[in-house]
Amino acid sequence: MLLELLAVAALIMTNFLSNVVTMVLFFNIGLALLSGSNMHLGAFAAVIGVAAAMASLTPSACAPAPLIFGPGHVTVRGVLKANLVFLVLSLAACLVVVYPLASAVFG
Repeated sequence: MLLELLAVAALIMTNFLSNVVTMVLFFNIGLALLSGSNMHLGAFAAVIGVAAAMASLTPSACAPAPLIFGPGHVTVRGVLKANLVFLVLSLAACLVVVYPLASAVFG
């Protein structure tokens, strides 16, 4: 449950912060919270790394976003609607594919 919560938080925060800042922040939070558990920390780091790379909602999160918003044909509301589906699918992929794969590789 904690992995899912941290992945959702990282997925949300990376849209407003730098990807690197989000990764460092959530790696440290996860390390402190999960160090006593039986969860593989390498697999946790892989999930957070992938989740933090899914930034696409705001110009500060995604380098090409100013080019998309610049001409004025696309609104933040329109991008939010389209990207919410992408973000939900990305989160599902992180938890269903990335974590088991990383556990097998690092395990």
